[in-house]
Amino acid sequence: MKRRIITSLALCFVLIMSTFSFLGCTRASTDYYTLSDDGTYYSFTGSAEFAETEYTILSEIKGIPVTEIGQAALSQNTTITKITIPDSVTKMRNNAFSKCGELAEVSIGAGITTLPDSAFAGCSKLTTVTFSEGLEKISRSAFANCIKLDNISFPSTLTTLGEKVFYRCRGLSTITLPENLTKIENSCFEDCSGLTEITINKKLDTISNNCFKNCSRVTKINFATDGVLEVINNSAFFNLSSLEEVTFPDSLKGIKASAFFNCKALRKVTFGKGIEYIGGSVSETAGGAFAEIVAEEDKPTDKAHILEMIFPEEAIGYGWYPTLDPYGPICNRCYGAEGLDDLYFLTPEEIRNNEARQQLCQNMTGYSWFKCKTPNPDRAV
Repeated sequence: MKRRIITSLALCFVLIMSTFSFLGCTRASTDYYTLSDDGTYYSFTGSAEFAETEYTILSEIKGIPVTEIGQAALSQNTTITKITIPDSVTKMRNNAFSKCGELAEVSIGAGITTLPDSAFAGCSKLTTVTFSEGLEKISRSAFANCIKLDNISFPSTLTTLGEKVFYRCRGLSTITLPENLTKIENSCFEDCSGLTEITINKKLDTISNNCFKNCSRVTKINFATDGVLEVINNSAFFNLSSLEEVTFPDSLKGIKASAFFNCKALRKVTFGKGIEYIGGSVSETAGGAFAEIVAEEDKPTDKAHILEMIFPEEAIGYGWYPTLDPYGPICNRCYGAEGLDDLYFLTPEEIRNNEARQQLCQNMTGYSWFKCKTPNPDRAV
């Protein structure tokens, strides 16, 4: 009888402690949230005492939805390894999970249409991110310096990638831009030194400054043959030192200064039917679109490291002039244009000739080149 009473008391004690423990956990979890002034929604604001390792943000509290993640909610947290954001959350503020040193996995719900600035920047152990359909924009530096981030799959709804979104994400090995992407801002994938292959989508019309700069292991760039790409901006593919060959789509009109600067392994370049200008340089160390650095002098070289440049048959020819113009406006008539006293001219036939091609490649290093619709009257075409 005495033993039975002791057992019953022990069981009651365990049940009471379990109840308090449960209540304590519930109370602690809701302490991570703040009710809006009008009482219509909750924000996940985190806490200095947050010690969870795997955590799913609540979708509601007592019937009131959780729709927001506050600024720097868990920034610099040292315990969280996995975070799941429910569909109820529609807004996330800057630096929400930046510099979470142990965070390895993130799942983002369908309610988020815009990821804010530096949302996960500096999460050095982050390897996996799952996006939901509905995401439209990833803002500046959202994943910058996430050095272990592995290959990612973008949702089809994504239209904009901000500046330095994946800056120094050196764990990425391939990138396929999503089908509906129309804007990619400067330095988006700069210093992603693990990249080996890049696929450009159909709807992107401009590749931004420094977009893939210093992606030194890239060996292949796939441009959509039926796309709308018109301009490759300054230093977009700067220092892709493993790239040996590139073929541009017919839609491409212009390649600006230093776009493929210091691509030392590049040997063959094929231009599409739409090419109209190739930019030169105003800088001794920046160089033309296809220049390379001479290591001992740290200046662009006139060495013809590109052995073959293939131009479209439709052009009458190409002219260049030594004004070192960095951008080169689209030019309908090169020969005889005002200010171009030292204009040179090559026909497609001459370009196919080895000697002329070498001359062309050499002068590609600094001078601006333009498509000529009016031939040099002093020479037979």
